[in-house]
Amino acid sequence: MPANGVFLDLWSNTKLRGVSSAYIDSHDGSSWTLLLSENLDAGAWDSQESETAQTTLGFVWHEAAGAARAINGRSATATADDLARPSSNHGQGVHVSFCDGSTRFLREDIDYDVYKQLMTTFGKGSDDSVNRIVFDSDL
Repeated sequence: MPANGVFLDLWSNTKLRGVSSAYIDSHDGSSWTLLLSENLDAGAWDSQESETAQTTLGFVWHEAAGAARAINGRSATATADDLARPSSNHGQGVHVSFCDGSTRFLREDIDYDVYKQLMTTFGKGSDDSVNRIVFDSDL
């Protein structure tokens, strides 16, 4: 199973369940793997339908960026799939939590490929066509 994310990956239509902290630590590392974020368009946290939860909770990555898919992205033609991304009323970014429990303010102008890598549990093992090392300065 590809290492596309802690919970969900819309692009490859893969659902990951039971990804352990030991797995994350031994691959990308828990301080480099996104867990939670703000999302103004999030749905009910207790949704029982997996497809509804996939597009209304948390975030998913797509192979290509789009105006609505970016952090704080907006578009008049956005679909539910596009809205599964971090968004906030803060200027220029969002608050996010990583798997190690740390929190950071993630800039909305972050390179989309860097952003995708932060969502994977193991960039080299993911379906992402671009695998690059993420540095603190990228955030």
